[in-house]
Amino acid sequence: ELGGFAFFQLVISAILWLWFFIQISVNFPVMRGHVINVIIIWSSIFLSQVVLHVNAPNFPIGADLGDALGGVMLTAVGCFFTYFFWKAVTETRDFHVQENHVHTDVRVMEEAMAEHSLFAWTIMVIIWVMTMSLNAWSGAHFIAERNVVDYAVYSVHLISGVIVIYLLMHMLWFPQRMLGEGAKVRTKAAADADADLLIEGVILAPEGECPSCDASAPISLNESGETIVDCASPNCNSRGVAGEKCAGCDEKYPTRYTCVTCGVNSPVNDFIPDKEAW
Repeated sequence: ELGGFAFFQLVISAILWLWFFIQISVNFPVMRGHVINVIIIWSSIFLSQVVLHVNAPNFPIGADLGDALGGVMLTAVGCFFTYFFWKAVTETRDFHVQENHVHTDVRVMEEAMAEHSLFAWTIMVIIWVMTMSLNAWSGAHFIAERNVVDYAVYSVHLISGVIVIYLLMHMLWFPQRMLGEGAKVRTKAAADADADLLIEGVILAPEGECPSCDASAPISLNESGETIVDCASPNCNSRGVAGEKCAGCDEKYPTRYTCVTCGVNSPVNDFIPDKEAW
């Protein structure tokens, strides 16, 4: 039977968890769309351990394969959403490098990709899932016993819980630090689907053209409809949104462009031709 104080603790806990995830959404806007994924991963891992301990309080000791099916399925769900989360960040990183650090020299592109390496972040994700599993196991293991005597397991649950939160904060912070607050973390398939929905009736040319002589210009649009140009600094190979500050040299990306063929100088938006689709 749930007592009054226990119910009060349950309500306070729910409110604090809600506040925690709201704060994550506010402080890490780049990863806001994946907060639901984090909740699903967390819930799946925890529920899997609860299910595994129902018929085997000393799990994995005394566990039966038939009784563990539900827990295994929930663990698989958590692993799937973890992979989806990792894939979205990885493909967004690839797109970011291809769009903002494009260069004719392959070696420069390889250096840019190396600078945006997600190896350490990937290891962090793996450790986060493993620590979360340990945290869920220790919590379920502690409450599965009628006579609570193993406070060492409870200590493991408390310590691993702090580590899980610590790793989660860094997991969400790192992509935002690397990609910038204007990025949108999503898989390539999701980006392609959004592009198909956005482009209805108008075909936006991927490469810019001079409005006077139709010569090609290194100006393009990203999937958000923003104009992408080369950095004005001759020593910088970055590309970014016109008018914003370059992350590589702190100069602003130009808002005007001079055609190298005919010499006409116009706003960069004039170099993006719109072609009506029939």
